[in-house]
Amino acid sequence: MGFLDRVPSSVGVLSERVLGNHTLLTKYHGKIVEVEPESVLKDKYVLFLFGSCTAGDSFFQEIVFKLSTSYLEHVSGRRKHQRQDQLEIVFVSNDRDAANFDFLYGKMPWTAIPFHDPRRESVRKLFKVVELPKAIVVAPDGAVINRQAIKNIILDVDGSRWPYLSRPDTSCFCV
Repeated sequence: MGFLDRVPSSVGVLSERVLGNHTLLTKYHGKIVEVEPESVLKDKYVLFLFGSCTAGDSFFQEIVFKLSTSYLEHVSGRRKHQRQDQLEIVFVSNDRDAANFDFLYGKMPWTAIPFHDPRRESVRKLFKVVELPKAIVVAPDGAVINRQAIKNIILDVDGSRWPYLSRPDTSCFCV
């Protein structure tokens, strides 16, 4: 098992080596606040969502809307059959300006690496992200368990595939 199959653990090493001692952004009672990475990621699966608000590109915005719906249903506990605290999403923007980041993150109910934070690039390099959008799920022990989570999100019509821990059935999936 190589380094890219097991990234640093979200409990300690992920926070230290990847996310560092810098804060993340999250939503609290409708406001954007800064939080320590460990306070929102400890013992959770983490879905790193890579994307940008490119002019005229509604595809990623549709993914954000679909994922937001599932995220809010699970966090609110409306889907009782699933652990509501099992997955946290971290948005890693590829936007070129803060206005686009602010616009897109304003539609997201989860955590993000701040726009001016250099960790955005280091996380993209760690996961070797070359095409967007991309979603990668990392287990609490640091194992990368789904590099194709974006396909799970696209195929998830009713939110039943949450939290996208297994690889998607792509036998009939064409992009």
